[in-house]
Amino acid sequence: MNTTATIPASRQAGSAWQRLARRLQGWQEKVLRGLRYTRFQWQPEARAWLRQQRMALASPSPHQRWQAAAALRDVPLSGHDLTALGDLLLDAEPFVRWEAAMTLKDVGGQAAIGILQQTLAGDSPVGLAAAAESLAELGEVTAIPRLIELTQHDDPGVRASASAALGRLAQAQDDEVIQALITALKDAIPGVRQVAAQALGRVGSPLAVAPLIAALRRRDEFRLVRRAATWSLSKLGPDPLAVEALSEALTDRDGEVRQLAAQGLGQIGHARVISLLRPLVEDWHDTGRGTVAMAVIKAIQEIEARNAELRPPTPEAPIEHGEESLSERKQRLGLAPATPEPAPAAAAEPSRVETPAPATPPTPEADDGAAEPAIVTTEPVAATAPKRPSTRKAAPKRERAPRKRKAPDAEPPAPAEGLELNDEA
Repeated sequence: MNTTATIPASRQAGSAWQRLARRLQGWQEKVLRGLRYTRFQWQPEARAWLRQQRMALASPSPHQRWQAAAALRDVPLSGHDLTALGDLLLDAEPFVRWEAAMTLKDVGGQAAIGILQQTLAGDSPVGLAAAAESLAELGEVTAIPRLIELTQHDDPGVRASASAALGRLAQAQDDEVIQALITALKDAIPGVRQVAAQALGRVGSPLAVAPLIAALRRRDEFRLVRRAATWSLSKLGPDPLAVEALSEALTDRDGEVRQLAAQGLGQIGHARVISLLRPLVEDWHDTGRGTVAMAVIKAIQEIEARNAELRPPTPEAPIEHGEESLSERKQRLGLAPATPEPAPAAAAEPSRVETPAPATPPTPEADDGAAEPAIVTTEPVAATAPKRPSTRKAAPKRERAPRKRKAPDAEPPAPAEGLELNDEA
């Protein structure tokens, strides 16, 4: 690995004013810490308590060292106490190292950061791992060059801690960090590959899509690495390749990979994957963090809420409070056939609608009461043929009781083609 790795110019504090500001900040913190420490010592029994904790930090009992490191948290400490906590970063017990690192992180300030950076520059594997995690928690980007070097360390724990720290400190434009994490994704230790995959998802660089897809599609890959790759792909936004890989992961043999893929597709919000999610509503594999079916249903709801071309988003109704069962939620989302409603007892069959016969214009009635049939023509009458007045006298109208006409069984015959009007009566 290149030992001359540097932080990007836009992020490094290289100007004289920035260096002066950091020195001024360190001097102010030192003065304030001294004042707080002096004020704390004037309290009753404070000196005796501090003396007791200092002795416990050097105790041969790991339990006492751990208790003392935890007790000094949120307490004004002198430079000697910070140095003693820095020595515990090299302790043989991991829980003692962790507690000392957390105390230094909570104290913060340039003094604590200086002790952590000094430990990070050492050779002890346990100290390197503890210092890397603490500096990442403090957001100290000046440690990035050293962390890139540690991704090639001989100890797998150091490589994993350095990869995790880079995932917290780096940004998407830090190409050198991305390349270091991609290299760590091919590590011989599955734990290092898992941490590297998670770190690539936190950084969020598009350069990590292809390596993560390769790790996910590798059949002999450890399941924890495939889970981390699935989680990271869901964090890389609506990348078409990431969506395709997550869609394929819905059929993975591991239930948690399927659950993470469904959650990732729901966060990305592509409407075209709903058809791929629907078959998984019956997947009741419990991953310890819920079932795959519940993750799929929630993903469909999130996709519907993100796409205006679909129906309005379905309001969430938590089933754990007894407000709605899972089967009803499936029916409301269209994931299960609706229960048919029982037909009413006195439901009448719909009558067949028949086309009524064409209405004919009214004609004067004859003496015998029979109405003359209307003559229907299919050809228009010539405009030059005048109508002759009728010489028949109109009979007085008789009042008749209305008769009900039955609907004709068949359609009336159409008039013959070519029928012409007779001009003579």
